[in-house]
Amino acid sequence: MLFLAVFLGFVAENIREGQAEKNREHEYIESLVNDLKKDTANAQIVIADFQKFAPFMDSMSNSFPSMVSGDTSTMYVYFRNSGKFSGDFEDFHLMDATMQQLKNSGSLRLIRNKKVVDSILAYDNSSKDALQQEDWVDKVFEKYGDRKSECIDVIKIQDLLKKRKAGLKPGEKIEKEDMQKIMSLQNVLTTNDRSKLNSYYISLGTWNANCKGWIVYLKDFKQQGTRLISFLQKEYHLENE
Repeated sequence: MLFLAVFLGFVAENIREGQAEKNREHEYIESLVNDLKKDTANAQIVIADFQKFAPFMDSMSNSFPSMVSGDTSTMYVYFRNSGKFSGDFEDFHLMDATMQQLKNSGSLRLIRNKKVVDSILAYDNSSKDALQQEDWVDKVFEKYGDRKSECIDVIKIQDLLKKRKAGLKPGEKIEKEDMQKIMSLQNVLTTNDRSKLNSYYISLGTWNANCKGWIVYLKDFKQQGTRLISFLQKEYHLENE
């Protein structure tokens, strides 16, 4: 009888521990789903921000070759679009607190469904890639800014525009013709060095291409997150919670 009582106590304790681990697993998955929802929302914010500026960057790239040849109309197009895009883009913020807890505390062992574990780890790898991709985009933009400062006299153009605005009557606006009068190679460019101009043009195109690539990457990343959310909700019956 004593042996049976000890055995049953042991079984009961195992049942309690098993149930406690199931509860912890469920809590981790709930928390992870909430993080994934924030990730997909953040990704959409960044996508929308870069998409907003994409047409301006296309126009800048297309107008630059004619601009350096002295075409004042394309100078106007370049600076009009350059002014609309400041380069102050939204950063992608990854919500990885739950993921880090799962990995660092060894709690991934609580998740006994191998497909779930594989899907979570695949998303974690994509998250790391996303952060590396964003870091690369930042470096490309920094290089673009350096090349631009070697060729384009933005401050001079801004000063000329301020002087022109100061001469306007109340309610008047600077028209395209006013801008074209201000635009000239001596006012716009700080160098005639073709090597520097070519380097800037290449960096502008590279920056433009990387921005578009970042949009595509984030769209794929967002879709992966959305699929994982649906998968986890189905596996853990979270749809109505």
